[in-house]
Amino acid sequence: MGFVALLMLWLCNALAVWMLAIGTLAFALRLKASENYWDYLVDPLLAGYCVVAGLMQFKLWERACSRIRRVRQQLWH
Repeated sequence: MGFVALLMLWLCNALAVWMLAIGTLAFALRLKASENYWDYLVDPLLAGYCVVAGLMQFKLWERACSRIRRVRQQLWH
């Protein structure tokens, strides 16, 4: 992981460096109940993806509902 962090630093990918550093620090401090190092690296990414996908899905759902309402209003008037 140290090599990957250095590579990301060399590639100027600050986000990846911070994610690796924070995940490693959380693992070292045992902030989660898990003993698996990958849980500290993958779970935050998965949670973030789910939140963003859920928000996108919600916005798409609202857009579809508003379009259906407009079509219904046009049909009835």
